Amino acid sequence: MTSVDIDLSAPSSPSSRLTKSRSSAEVAELILKAGVIKTYESEPFIFTSGAHSPVYVNIRGLLSEVESRERICAILAEECADIAAADPVDVLIGGETAGIPFAAIAASKIGLPMGYARKKAKAFGMKEMIEGLNASGRRAILVEDLTTDGQSKVSFAEQIRGCGCTLNWVASIFYYGIYPNAEQIFAGADLSLRYLCDWSDILAAARRIGGLPAARIDALGDFLKNPTGWRP
Repeated sequence: MTSVDIDLSAPSSPSSRLTKSRSSAEVAELILKAGVIKTYESEPFIFTSGAHSPVYVNIRGLLSEVESRERICAILAEECADIAAADPVDVLIGGETAGIPFAAIAASKIGLPMGYARKKAKAFGMKEMIEGLNASGRRAILVEDLTTDGQSKVSFAEQIRGCGCTLNWVASIFYYGIYPNAEQIFAGADLSLRYLCDWSDILAAARRIGGLPAARIDALGDFLKNPTGWRP
């Protein structure tokens, strides 16, 4: 049995705080082709809330899948550039740990400096919260691999802002899209989320091109209708 530290709830509706990339269908297909969507075998994935899930997404797995990684990071970079066109930024900051490589690749594609935010400051040396740059006076986008309900993004935002940096946006490759309180969480922190795809895109892509066993595609559809009550 696999345990995952996530609490599931019902689907959230789109809002101006939570905006999806126009390339979401392409990203979902690339994620499926990269093989980073894991489906259960004999037992489902179990979340700390006790909820069951037929699927788990491991975005870190994209790092070893060069073709999918490069195209997805190019789209991520385009989305960051689009954000910057309306709300100028001068740095990308990756969240420790999985956001760091994606921030580095995206930053290199659009010619911006990058750094990364620690979950907590080191207890020795420089004791920095933000590594790689002096964040004071900068305007940043927080780059992450995955977003669930947004709570961890708020924690990063508080730390980044505490270093004197302006942070209005999070850019995430994957967003679960099943949390009714996500919009409230982001709005309460004065944050907006731009994401490349969510579970609904994965389900649609799997029905188009495969990439998941047929029974698991059906299970994913059932799970998205009732994420807290789903059972195999």
